[in-house]
Amino acid sequence: MRKVISISLKISLALILIAGLITYLILNRKNIHQVENNGLKPLVFRSAQLKPKELAHLIASKHIDIVLNVRGGSDEEAWYKQEKELILSLGKEYHSLGFSVYRPPSKERFIDIINVIEKAKAENKNLLIHCKAGADRTGLISAISQIILYDFPIDKAFKSSLNIPYGHLPNPNGPVEQVLLRYQIAQNKDPQHKLNFKDWIRKHYIRKEILVHAAKHKAIPESKYPNVAGG
Repeated sequence: MRKVISISLKISLALILIAGLITYLILNRKNIHQVENNGLKPLVFRSAQLKPKELAHLIASKHIDIVLNVRGGSDEEAWYKQEKELILSLGKEYHSLGFSVYRPPSKERFIDIINVIEKAKAENKNLLIHCKAGADRTGLISAISQIILYDFPIDKAFKSSLNIPYGHLPNPNGPVEQVLLRYQIAQNKDPQHKLNFKDWIRKHYIRKEILVHAAKHKAIPESKYPNVAGG
C-alpha cells in the first residue's frame, strides 16, 4: 500500500513540475521559436499571443511577411483589433483562422489554413503562426507546415512541433495528435503513392470521428464532449 502511495506521489509531483515548466515557457518566453526546417525556405516562426511591441519587433527582426492567427478573434476584442491593425500598418498579410484546442479545424477551415501555408511557399514569404499559448494549436499547424513546406515525415514533424518544451503535453488520444496520427495511418496504407495532406483533408478527414475518439478516451474535458454533429 505504501509503495502505491509513493508511486502516486511521484507521479503527482512530476505532473506539477511539468505544469510549472509549461507555465514558465508560456509566461516568460512568449514561446517564440523558429520551426525546424532542414535548412529550407521560407522560414516559419511560432509564438504565443504577443504584445504589439513584441510582435512588431519579431516581424521586423525575422522578416516575417505573413501572420497566421489560429486563435481567432474579432474586432470587438481589443487584442485582436490591435494585432490586425499593427500587421496591416506594417504592410504584412494577416490571416485569422481560429479553432479550438479541443476541436480541430473543420474541413473548410483546414483548407484555408493549408492555402496560407502554400501561399507562403509559392511566394517564398516567411510565416508566423500563433494562437494564445503557442503550444497546442500552433504546434499542430507548425507540424503541418513542416510536412507541406519541408517534406518532413509525419512522425518527425510530430516530434519536432508537439512536445513539452513548447508547452504541449502529448496525448496520443488528444484531438491535436489524432489529426496527424490518422493522416499517418492513411499514408501507411499505400506507401507507394504518397497522399499529400491537402488531399487527405479533402477526401478522408472526418472531424467528428476525432472528437468522438478524444471524448471516449477522456482526452478532452467532459464539458467539451461533442454532440456528434458536424464533420
